[in-house]
Amino acid sequence: VRPSTERPCENFENCAFEWACPLGGPSGDLECHVQILLLVGIILAGLLALWCCCCLAYRFARAFRPIAGQLKLMTPKGDAMQVNFYIVEESEARVDKTRTTQTQDSSATASNAFLGRALSKVSSRTSQKEVKSHVVWDVDVEKAKTMEFHGGKMTKLQKMTGANPSQHEVLQRLPEVLDMTQQDQYRTKQMLREQEEEAIRRAETTAHTEEERPVAKIMSVKSGISASQMEAALGIGPYMKEERVEYWSATHCKWVAAFAEAHGSHPSTGSICYEIKLAGSMQKRLHVPLENLRSPILMGEPVSAWSSKDCRWHLGEAGRAVTAVAYKVITADLAKK
Repeated sequence: VRPSTERPCENFENCAFEWACPLGGPSGDLECHVQILLLVGIILAGLLALWCCCCLAYRFARAFRPIAGQLKLMTPKGDAMQVNFYIVEESEARVDKTRTTQTQDSSATASNAFLGRALSKVSSRTSQKEVKSHVVWDVDVEKAKTMEFHGGKMTKLQKMTGANPSQHEVLQRLPEVLDMTQQDQYRTKQMLREQEEEAIRRAETTAHTEEERPVAKIMSVKSGISASQMEAALGIGPYMKEERVEYWSATHCKWVAAFAEAHGSHPSTGSICYEIKLAGSMQKRLHVPLENLRSPILMGEPVSAWSSKDCRWHLGEAGRAVTAVAYKVITADLAKK
C-alpha cells in the first residue's frame, strides 16, 4: 500500500549519491549548482594547501643544510677513510652596466674633502651578488691519492649540499681536485703578493723622486700632501666632452660623479667654467668653475690617505676599489693597506 504522502530525500538520510547534487538532495539547503562549485573549491583548496606544505618543507630543507660534518669514504677493497668537510657560501660580484654613485663623506669640511680624496667618495658601478656554495675538505691528500673512493657516499653528500651533476663529478675525483685547488690558491696568492710588492716599489720610488712645485707648495705644507699630489688632486683640466669627472656640490657638501658636457667663459668673471651633467640623472650644472672639478682616482695613481690611528697623512698608491664607497691604498712608508 502506497503512503498517502511522499517526501524527497533530506539531510543525507537514505540518499543515493548524485554528482549533480553531491552535498544533498534537491530539497537541501543549497542549490545543486552551488554544491558543485563548493565541492570543486574544497578540492582545489586541498591541493593548494598540499602544494604550500611541500614548498615550505623544501625551503626548510635548503635553509637547514649542514655546514660541517664527517664523511666515511669507502674503496672497492673495503678500506675506509674518515674525512671532515664544511660548506662555505661566498658572494660573487656581478658587474652591472648601470652607473651609480655612492659617497662616504659625512662631516668633513669642503677643504678637507678637497684635499683628502680618500675620504670623499668613489664613483662605481652597481654590483649584484650571486651566492655560490663550496665544499672545503680536511683530508690527507697524500693518502687520498692512493685510494679509489666509492661513489655511494658522494651521492649522499650531493643531496645534502645541493650539488649539481658537474659538482658531483668533481667530488668523485676528490684527490685530483684537492691537489689542483691547492695549486690554484698558491698561484693566486703569489700573484697578489707580487702585485702588492710592485705597487709598494712604485710608491717608494714616487716618494723619493718627487719634487716640490711652487704652485701648490703652500697648500702642501698645510695639508701634509706633496705638491705633485696636490696638483693631481686638483684635477686641472681641460676636460673633454663626456669625460668622467667629480664635481664638488656646495649644496650637499660632498663630491658627486658627473660628466663634462661643454666649457666656456663665465659671463661675469670671464674665467673658464664648465657645463656638467650629474651621473645617474639628467640634471645639469651650468657655469661650474674649474676648481670645483677633478678627475676620478685611477688604479695605481699616487695618493695620500689620512690615518685615524696615528693622525697623519700617508703617501701611497691607489689600488682597486674594494667597495662602492672606498679605495684600497698601499702606503709607501710602512707598506700598509
